[in-house]
Amino acid sequence: MATRHANDHYPTPIALTLMLLSEIPHIGGTVIEPCAAEGKIADVLRAHPGVAAVATNDIDPTMPTHYHEDATNAGAAIWAAPADWIVTNPPFNQADLFVRLAWQKARQGVAMLLRLTYLEPTRKRAQLLRDMAPYMSHLIVF
Repeated sequence: MATRHANDHYPTPIALTLMLLSEIPHIGGTVIEPCAAEGKIADVLRAHPGVAAVATNDIDPTMPTHYHEDATNAGAAIWAAPADWIVTNPPFNQADLFVRLAWQKARQGVAMLLRLTYLEPTRKRAQLLRDMAPYMSHLIVF
């Protein structure tokens, strides 16, 4: 039986972030990465044309990020600064919280790497998916 990684941490391959940016090339301005871990997504974003700044957070205090807070808390410091985009690969078991917070905080858009099964409307997630439906017109599934 497979065991889960601590903090539901599964590193994001650089190639996946590059594919995301090829599909949404207009990601730019100030970007927040609330689940940055080692910073792989943030590193790719920093090199992307149009991205002015990337603020990073990870709950794990050993990770090289600007903040080390629980980003599922709307009062966490990472959410205080205005952001044009929120781009992240959140822990799947906390994805609903990240989706809601990101849509509240981002001025232009949200890009999240989630398993396809996230779109299955469980009882808990059905209302969230209904609420987010107007914003999913440019949904990209890898």
